[in-house]
Amino acid sequence: MWSHLGHRPQTSFFQASRFWASLSRHHSETLAVDRPHPSQACIQYDKAISHMELAREKEERSA
Repeated sequence: MWSHLGHRPQTSFFQASRFWASLSRHHSETLAVDRPHPSQACIQYDKAISHMELAREKEERSA
């Protein structure tokens, strides 16, 4: 089904990053695309949710 994709050599993440970085004119443009790894984003989300839950529990106790 995807046989045409198998004929191209694999591009590493590092090579792809260098390619996209070379297209930008300024370093700030490259940083604008920089995002946390998905697993780090999940950890950050979990921390935010746990803080919200703690605040809600404190409000319920004081009420």
